[in-house]
Amino acid sequence: MFLFLVFGFSASKGELKQSLSSIESGQGDVKKYARFISRDAAMKRVLKLSKGTPDRERTERLLKDLDWDIGVSQIRFIGNPMAGRVGEARVRAQLPFKLEKGDRITLRYHWSQNPRYQIEDAQGTSFVSLLGNNNLELQYFHRSGVDGGLDSLSSVVGFKVGSQPLNEGSEISFRISNLRLPFLVQSDFDLPIYIEKKGFLELKIPSNGFGIEPSETERISISVPSIVGLDEKFQASLRFEDKYGNLSQSNFFDLDILANGIFKKRFQTEENPAVIRDLSFDSAGLNFIEARTGGGGLRAKSNPTLVGPYKERIVWMNFGPRTKISEGVLSESEINIATQGKYDIVRPVDHELYIFQPISNRALREIGTLRNSFIEYQFSLNKFINVATPERTSRLRFQKADRLNLVQTFSGGSYYPWVLDRFARHGYQVGVLGSQFSLKHRKFENAIFSAVVLEENSSLIDALSSGSTYVAVDSKIILLNKSKNLSMGNQRLLEVEVVSNESIEEVQLYKNGALINTYQTENIETGKYNLELYSSSQPFSPVSSRPRNQREWLGRIKTSSGSLVAQQKNGWMVKQVGVDTVDFFTETHGLVKRLPFEITDFVQGTEIEILIAEGVESPNWLPVDRLPSQTPQDRFLISLGEMNSGASRTTRVNGYDDMVKVLPRRKALDRVVTYSYTDRSVPKLGDYYYFMARDEKGALAVSSPIFVGTEIIE
Repeated sequence: MFLFLVFGFSASKGELKQSLSSIESGQGDVKKYARFISRDAAMKRVLKLSKGTPDRERTERLLKDLDWDIGVSQIRFIGNPMAGRVGEARVRAQLPFKLEKGDRITLRYHWSQNPRYQIEDAQGTSFVSLLGNNNLELQYFHRSGVDGGLDSLSSVVGFKVGSQPLNEGSEISFRISNLRLPFLVQSDFDLPIYIEKKGFLELKIPSNGFGIEPSETERISISVPSIVGLDEKFQASLRFEDKYGNLSQSNFFDLDILANGIFKKRFQTEENPAVIRDLSFDSAGLNFIEARTGGGGLRAKSNPTLVGPYKERIVWMNFGPRTKISEGVLSESEINIATQGKYDIVRPVDHELYIFQPISNRALREIGTLRNSFIEYQFSLNKFINVATPERTSRLRFQKADRLNLVQTFSGGSYYPWVLDRFARHGYQVGVLGSQFSLKHRKFENAIFSAVVLEENSSLIDALSSGSTYVAVDSKIILLNKSKNLSMGNQRLLEVEVVSNESIEEVQLYKNGALINTYQTENIETGKYNLELYSSSQPFSPVSSRPRNQREWLGRIKTSSGSLVAQQKNGWMVKQVGVDTVDFFTETHGLVKRLPFEITDFVQGTEIEILIAEGVESPNWLPVDRLPSQTPQDRFLISLGEMNSGASRTTRVNGYDDMVKVLPRRKALDRVVTYSYTDRSVPKLGDYYYFMARDEKGALAVSSPIFVGTEIIE
């Protein structure tokens, strides 16, 4: 199958009366290439950052001479363009003007979907070659803000024009062999060509790309309300997905719907996602819904539902996805469609740098500079909710206490508790949110859910304004904070209820950012342990514009006697290389990562050896005060006796102490846990507490803080 699409413009003759300034001011009647610039995130970035430069003036004259028409690029994918498929892509374009010695052409990609171009191995993935012109030699170039990215610094492929110029009309054609398409379904995937002429702005040649379709149905998922009353009617959302989590093009299915394992009804799907109505539970406590196809080939279990006389309700929010207006690859409507059945509401965010047209009220936008960024939600005239962000770090002195209601502590799988601590310690009474969106590339994906807890007769705005929120990672864990206000009395009672489909491993309580208590069982499982790895996400210094980069861990665990087996777990790559040896790989960034393993048939005096390979921190961004650093090779020998009491080792990485621990594994708690703790220490105005709960599968939830007193400290 050959897919061949061309993106063109209506080209009226004669010079158009338009300018780069008119594009930037949001003028709506621009035509041809000016219209493309006004809609393309990458070119909007180029335009914004070039204001007042000679290169911009020369570029404007050039575009006027070309009557604002630089042509189009054409992209063809050989094969079926389905998510995750491997095939050959060809991208070609004709030069709209002559290129001289030192000018460049580069082949790029959307910053969030790096295909990792390479030019050495013709049999390897994403091998780039030129078709038709043997006088040009491909090489690597580093480019910031690669196609739609505001902060990214990435490697791209291209060539530099030599002594022989390339004339207007010359055809440039790239072939990308063994290209793996992104896992995300999208309508206009592209590999854009850029012209980099000396003394001018870089120009992206327009193309509308091609659509990436979902692959076949491989799984189903079902989502239900987290809290309902006894016999209260509710509806469930059922998704048919491919193996990457995209909504698939499903056929009609007959499904059995069960409540707590008991058959309730038969349901025939007619759409995806499907809505199953008129469900209810007749027993209090933890409940769940199951769906399975007639032959049982596909089955799914819902998120937990807590049934009883609860006044709270939970709204699950997809907070902060970027649209194609700025740094995303999907439109707002495509995001809404793609996440149907996962979230109750979606609140996209776009950085103001990319916004030329006025935006309406009741819209989220990320505003600020690269060094002081926060998200602003104007929900009515002159009424705002602001969210401090970690990756474009928000500065304290620019925030207003009456507007800053929330902080974003999760971006993808990265955890930034220091953002909460920074604001809470200065008296900002904030709640927490998390976002699936991150400026970092990572090898493991986490599902991030922002939970908004609605009290009786309260609205979404009320809950966001009061910080009645928490963040759940990889599962819709229910976390109900029973302590709403804490007095300055002699003692303070902290209480939380946690519910998960899996048994709760532990509940931790933090005070002013420090762990003060852990609730877990005392029952230790013989021969079973957790390997714990940790690296901080905190900036190197208070003036840093970026957090520390994430760390990769490539290592091995080996026992001196007996057998050693590690469990597969989300966020880890695990390979059994012998009866006594396991290799592993993971990333850490602010959260402890745990790998369960078991030793059997061992003798007295057994030791385990942990080897950590030399590596480097991710170069996703370049903080001004500390560049990504090399991580050292380490070797640790730990006896069983030390492991049984808890072993800890430190590996130092250029100013940071990263941690390696081996702890005995304890039996888990129940799936429904109520934990309380009384703090009898001397209180201080502004003290704050928050909970973190983990289940056996590695999912977790982090509450918003509860504060002592209500005044803002100026």
